[in-house]
Amino acid sequence: MRLPEYGLVDVQEHLPDVAVDEYQETNRQLVAQTADPDLTVRGSIFTVEIRGGVEALMTTAPDGVPSDIRWLEAGTFEILVRGPALTVDECIAIGNGL
Repeated sequence: MRLPEYGLVDVQEHLPDVAVDEYQETNRQLVAQTADPDLTVRGSIFTVEIRGGVEALMTTAPDGVPSDIRWLEAGTFEILVRGPALTVDECIAIGNGL
């Protein structure tokens, strides 16, 4: 979809790759792994809070663009938002608005 303020944006809804009860812990493990000095990581991965309490996983390229955000919606399915020119702040704004 094209959002005038953000350009081209892809919004996906699907079942998460891991069991729902393991979702947040799996995301935290991904973030922790990026601190491993033996692991080469290009870009960043971290968690943010959206909508006043929903934990979301952010990934971003080394220069900050593109970025994506994903979270567990209603405890049942994952929403992923990404776009070729999205920044971290724009991803968070979209996540707060959906």
